[in-house]
Amino acid sequence: MKTPILFVALMFAVTSTTAVELELPIAMSDVGIAVYGVAPYGYHVAEHRFDGHPGLDFEYKPGARILAAHGGVFRFTADSRDANLKAVTIEWQEGGVNYQTFYTNVSTIEPGITNGSTVATGQAFGTAGSVSATVGNHAVTYAMTHFQFADNRVAYGLSNFSAISPEPYFSAAARADLNTLWQRMQYHQMICEPYLTTSRGVIPYPVVKRRWTRQSGSLANTIEFTCDFASTTTTAYSYRLLDAAGAAGEAGTAIVSAVVGGISSIDLTTSTGGLRRGVLTVKDGTMRIDYAASGASRPADLAGASVYATTGATICASLNDALCFGGDASPYHAGDRVSLSVAIDWGKVGGGATAGDLYVALKPPGGELLFAQQDGRWSGDVKPFVAGSNASGEIRLLDAALLPAGLATGSYVVYAALNQSEKAPATDALLGNIASTSLYIAP
Repeated sequence: MKTPILFVALMFAVTSTTAVELELPIAMSDVGIAVYGVAPYGYHVAEHRFDGHPGLDFEYKPGARILAAHGGVFRFTADSRDANLKAVTIEWQEGGVNYQTFYTNVSTIEPGITNGSTVATGQAFGTAGSVSATVGNHAVTYAMTHFQFADNRVAYGLSNFSAISPEPYFSAAARADLNTLWQRMQYHQMICEPYLTTSRGVIPYPVVKRRWTRQSGSLANTIEFTCDFASTTTTAYSYRLLDAAGAAGEAGTAIVSAVVGGISSIDLTTSTGGLRRGVLTVKDGTMRIDYAASGASRPADLAGASVYATTGATICASLNDALCFGGDASPYHAGDRVSLSVAIDWGKVGGGATAGDLYVALKPPGGELLFAQQDGRWSGDVKPFVAGSNASGEIRLLDAALLPAGLATGSYVVYAALNQSEKAPATDALLGNIASTSLYIAP
């Protein structure tokens, strides 16, 4: 049976089987922590709000030198943001595959290195450029470079098509150092995107909704944050407090003021105008938070904090979508369980329908779509994952679906569509948008 026409959209192909190994582009003694230390891959910020940050930003001490994460042929051009700075590419071939690392905001190139030179892994090739910024009420100057890893076989994202997360490719020592650095980082998007590697999503105007469930403490059973990254400047997000039964109570706006290497603050302004002042830290799916009663002083520390865990975020392409994916789709390995969900908003389903057949499909590199079956397998059989679905909200649908063995490293796409019940998949039977999210298979 041919792939249904409703799934033929934005398909990206990639394969990679070579175990490339990278080192950090910075010596740990040169790490700066005045502003952010390291900014994560995939998070939606500024010009990257459409399809996620395609690399890692490293903060350097002023004057520190940038190291080659992998050896190869060195090339540089003027940085597109500032003609006085340089953008560097280091290219090499491994296993018959062409790879590149990219570095921007390079202020100077080391003497003796020219276009076409060969540099070695770990070799210093330039100086990180300085940046002036205002942090709170303080003017600061720091140095940074944007670091990016690319596999030419990738066609992924709305920009920087070949960029993939470098995290799985770092050596064991580099990953250990990166994790040490990451544990000190805080940034205001962390309440919705708390991981060093986040799915870029390939979606315009992302709206990310993340639920945090209390593991210990006495605060709300569940805190749900909604981050609308359509704006380049907004730092105000919305929140809801839910009880153990999932019933929503207090709601309002949340503003996070991040403190790198310390305790950040959060202000929860209720819809009725009350203000709860709080403190928090977030790291890799765990949030420690304490907030006071409305109008009370901010807690001095996290001694009385409640601990929350999160399993995923709901990502919508627009506020009008009937279907949105949830979960953290990167990185996975072949054989892993797929920790995704599909949220269905029946108020946005077309034609007033109250039930339909939900199809979920995985697009492997260069192959036909594989459909999630009700028994947890993926196969070419075009069958609904849920027939006659009428449930609302974020429903964990794919936890039992094991990724097939032998999948190649790279970026995949997962699709979901809601179709009229008992009708063959076709565009005229579609009840809403086609949802898609990226899924990255690590080596």
